[in-house]
Amino acid sequence: MSDFEKYRRLCKSAACRNSIFSNFRIRRVYTRIVEGVRMDIGKRCLDWIVENHPEMVDRFDEFKKNDDVGSPRLYDFGEYGSFASITLRYIKALCDLIDLYGSLDGMDIVEIGGGYGGQCRIISSMFEFNSYTMIDLEESLMLARKYLSKYGIRRVNFISANAVPEIKSDLLISNYAFSECRRVMQRIYLEKLILPSIKGYMAMNFINSKESFTSFSREDLVKIIPNVFENSEYPISHVDNAIFTWDRTLIPIDPVEL
Repeated sequence: MSDFEKYRRLCKSAACRNSIFSNFRIRRVYTRIVEGVRMDIGKRCLDWIVENHPEMVDRFDEFKKNDDVGSPRLYDFGEYGSFASITLRYIKALCDLIDLYGSLDGMDIVEIGGGYGGQCRIISSMFEFNSYTMIDLEESLMLARKYLSKYGIRRVNFISANAVPEIKSDLLISNYAFSECRRVMQRIYLEKLILPSIKGYMAMNFINSKESFTSFSREDLVKIIPNVFENSEYPISHVDNAIFTWDRTLIPIDPVEL
């Protein structure tokens, strides 16, 4: 059985069985797919947040609630307390979104590949979005629904990657998930989610832009996505990674045919 198949089974089992849900974030198959952010990456995220958004330090206790569920591996960051490194990366992404787009209040947000719902929970702890739609595998959505229910988060929609409708969102987010899809799935996401979106923030790793997956290359995507900017990833977790952003409230550019 592949790691991907094991991951799907774990998500379903965690959603259905409290004994597995209680520690799903420390299980090896989950850490390999979602939770495996190294301590040094978390530390660099933390240092960046403290330097660039010191006001966020007052919210750390609220952000740390992300780690109350699933028993993730926590690292001691001294005066700032203990965090799972992935939670610090979610906070860093939130800071990026604020820098780019200001308040997220009232937005209709779509996230491609929302995992267990960690980014959604971090955003919801600071902003009142109008809606938040997670697109992912059925099993992952089952887990995210259970995770987010622990925090009483409302106005979240869960849509299977097998049945994606066209959604014109205010903001499209993807934390590496889009870039790890095969081209056939990427094309669907582009046509139905990314091109109709007004603003976007996608962390990209391009690990699958190989012949077997034939995922779109960075050069392809720069041509396809209107108004897109390619930004350096920070902290850098791989030399080929990048952050793609766009804002179509600025001067619009027509997309290239897929």
